[in-house]
Amino acid sequence: MSSKKKVCPIFIYAIILSLLMAACKKNNVAINCENINISFTLIGSNPCTSQGKIIIASPIGASWQYKVNNSVYQTSPSIEFLLPGTYIITAKNANGCTDTATAVVNETAPGPLFTIVKNLLANNCTPCHTGTNPQAGLNWTKSCDIINHWDRIKARAVDGNPTPMPQAGLMPLIERTKIMDWINAGHLHSN
Repeated sequence: MSSKKKVCPIFIYAIILSLLMAACKKNNVAINCENINISFTLIGSNPCTSQGKIIIASPIGASWQYKVNNSVYQTSPSIEFLLPGTYIITAKNANGCTDTATAVVNETAPGPLFTIVKNLLANNCTPCHTGTNPQAGLNWTKSCDIINHWDRIKARAVDGNPTPMPQAGLMPLIERTKIMDWINAGHLHSN
């Protein structure tokens, strides 16, 4: 015959309830985790460099920490160096109370010179430089490819070095001048 003792389900329930009640108290004071409500402001980013920011406006203070997505918590209410995208913000206080909010860091508007160059490349170069396997691995419909390879654009589409691009011959001088205007202005997304 077995000598196992039966445990009363009510006894187990009482233990679990007392553990839960203890978890909701700190120094025998009930912790109220309701109504945290995260508020923030956003600063956009260009598509190629992490310039975006989420600045927490509330809650703030020495007892608060913040993180986005699965990053580590930080004490600063300014979360920086973000690319355009959707982020889950978590705010946590010293008592372990948390709240989350969703923030969307938008892409900043491109500058007028960059927009002209992107359109010129789209009109003259995308038969070869687009899609899943673009020529030389450069897709001129992607802003970052244009910004990161401005020197290749100058060499091939402006100077014709080592051979002109597009292959049929260089673009008219007025269009090459527009490319040089963007390059001379700093060859950035914001130019």
